[in-house]
Amino acid sequence: MDMADGHAPTIDAMERCAERPNLALVVTPTVVHELAWGAEHWEDAKKKASATKALTSLLRWKINPLNLKPVGHGICEAVSVQLARRGYLPAEERNDAFVLVEAALCGAKILVTWDGHLSGIPTENLAALLTEFHLAPVLVTTPAKINRLFR
Repeated sequence: MDMADGHAPTIDAMERCAERPNLALVVTPTVVHELAWGAEHWEDAKKKASATKALTSLLRWKINPLNLKPVGHGICEAVSVQLARRGYLPAEERNDAFVLVEAALCGAKILVTWDGHLSGIPTENLAALLTEFHLAPVLVTTPAKINRLFR
């Protein structure tokens, strides 16, 4: 959505990542579903247009949508419950939990987001929880931090 809205720090971060041949930009299934739902159902015309633009621009932005094997959805559910139980994410932020776990399931090393719920999870606690479920840790960071790192 931020890229669709022309948010410079986000665009810069994604471009910096895309320039690196060892990095692949991907988007998880929950993000795609949220954008599709928003493009159709959001009442705010600007948000609706941004969601539509984001969906139709992913491939042009070199961001590849991923899918999960059916078992992945069950793992997302189990880990999301634990994220809420342990107080790392509010229970109502279920989709945020799914995005995080989908990233881990897909083998992502980094999840780039402005979402404070996700970036606020202590790194060590998140790594321990994901390891309990035999998932590789994912570093959650912001586009601003990516820009500082790759400057």
